[in-house]
Amino acid sequence: MRAKTYRPGRFYWVRLNSFITLILGGFLIVAVPLSAGLIFAAVQMEHLARQSTVAVYKSVQVTQGSRILVQQLIAMERAARQFQVLDDPALYRAYMANRRKFKDILEQMLELPLSEVQRQGFDSLAREENAIYDVLSVYTLNSEASKQAANQFLGLARQARTLLAESNQLVGKEVDTLQETAREAQKSLFWQALGLIPAAGLLAVLFTFLIRRYFHQLDKAIRRLGNGDFDTPIEVTGPRDLEVLGQQLDWLRCRLVELEETKIKFLRHVSHELKTPLAALREGSELLCDQIIGHLSAQQLEVARILRSNSLRLQKLIEDMLRFNLAGTNQIERTPEVVRLDQLIKIVLNDHIPSSLSKQVELIAALNPVEIFGDREHLKIIIDNLLSNALKYSPSGSSVEIKLTQEEDEVCLEVHDSGSGVAPEDSVRIFDSFYQGKTQPSGPVKGTGLGLSIVKEIVLAHGGNIELVKESREGAHFRVTLPVVAEEWRS
Repeated sequence: MRAKTYRPGRFYWVRLNSFITLILGGFLIVAVPLSAGLIFAAVQMEHLARQSTVAVYKSVQVTQGSRILVQQLIAMERAARQFQVLDDPALYRAYMANRRKFKDILEQMLELPLSEVQRQGFDSLAREENAIYDVLSVYTLNSEASKQAANQFLGLARQARTLLAESNQLVGKEVDTLQETAREAQKSLFWQALGLIPAAGLLAVLFTFLIRRYFHQLDKAIRRLGNGDFDTPIEVTGPRDLEVLGQQLDWLRCRLVELEETKIKFLRHVSHELKTPLAALREGSELLCDQIIGHLSAQQLEVARILRSNSLRLQKLIEDMLRFNLAGTNQIERTPEVVRLDQLIKIVLNDHIPSSLSKQVELIAALNPVEIFGDREHLKIIIDNLLSNALKYSPSGSSVEIKLTQEEDEVCLEVHDSGSGVAPEDSVRIFDSFYQGKTQPSGPVKGTGLGLSIVKEIVLAHGGNIELVKESREGAHFRVTLPVVAEEWRS
């Protein structure tokens, strides 16, 4: 497959604004109901504040004005009676000055936004005061009409005090009205918040779901690439910049297909080219070791054995590399079936009997009858690599324990050797490719550093897990857990 003529990076920056516009638009739409609620609350608070200011101003003005009217009426009465007794013109002028103040205050009071009852009271006070003034300005000082008019000041003062008391009561009523208005405003704001906050939350969830749906496409495409699915084209719908990102991923998919094909072709060529000379080396070294072509001296036989062991090592290295590459890239054809894992382990144990006898290592097996759904050849590779690894590191006269159990839907395979174990600094990287720890096995054939890596790849492909168990006993203890049926093979 050839990659598309697509090149990442050749886009105009304007195209990248679409997803940003979507996010900004979402924020604005979510903010609309909250902003409307805040504006409405501000308007209500301003109205309540204005109403409170007017009410307080009117109440204070009426209360102060009523109090001043009472004081002026008392001063007018005192000046009028003194004038009647002493007939002093200065006292009459004092009466007239107090009367002018009284009239001014009364006019100011009538200009206020009074209630109908208050206005009627102040109008009545103004009429009665005018009537008293008309009498005092016409009749003589010691006349009976003047005395009666002066006595009427007491009634006016009582009436002014009554207006003052009523004004104080009206202040309390205004306060109660303001409190009721504030409670209504608070209740209204509460119900608005109760409706607007969930609405904003729903809008936020809606846009989050919308944005997440777009990113879910990218996540799904990236996971497919990570799982080695390079055959399915990647197509991302949505804003323009996300579509461009999807095109970049599809371009990457095509490039990965090219690289994978190149790598596999290279490995096939290498393995094919190495087979012929390697087979010749093995056959020649076998002939020399078997002394078929003639008798060899001890030194010559030692050299022949070195050639044979290194050719075996080279062959195993090539096979491990091919197997690891195919296991990691999912290129091996899988044929899952029901496998009696205990019987498969016995077959592998029989294959390793010659090696165990030559090293004088005892194989101890505790196998429960277990059936598992998986690939027989892959499962055999797991057992073979773990057992080979244990035999390589076990000293002569020791033992290797193999244990197989099942708990519910999981199978547990444990292999425990009697070697020197895994160094603490090596335990972190023991499953890395081509990594070999400080402890090396005895014998002519050294490890390649791929055995445990291959085991881990196959175990993960079966949906299982492998771990190095840390114990106080000597030796390396590996535990493999496999599901009876891997998730990807469930019907």
